[in-house]
Amino acid sequence: MNAGLKELKELKEALMAELPRVLDYWERTSWDEEKKIFRTLGCDNLPLPDGRRSAVLISRVLWAYSSAYRLTGREHCVFL
Repeated sequence: MNAGLKELKELKEALMAELPRVLDYWERTSWDEEKKIFRTLGCDNLPLPDGRRSAVLISRVLWAYSSAYRLTGREHCVFL
């Protein structure tokens, strides 16, 4: 196998191993009690009271969880 292809395969494996941890982080920190995404998180991972929700942010979240579901098959990505 080509050395470049081997490195790409290893990178893909590392990213797929990290993906569940990234999703778990965002599931813990980004949603309020009503399952609405927080506007903006501060450095302390707490929502900023003056942050605004935007169509861009919500679109990115929708895309990210849709892609995560396709990649991992994690059923709870659908219900977020």
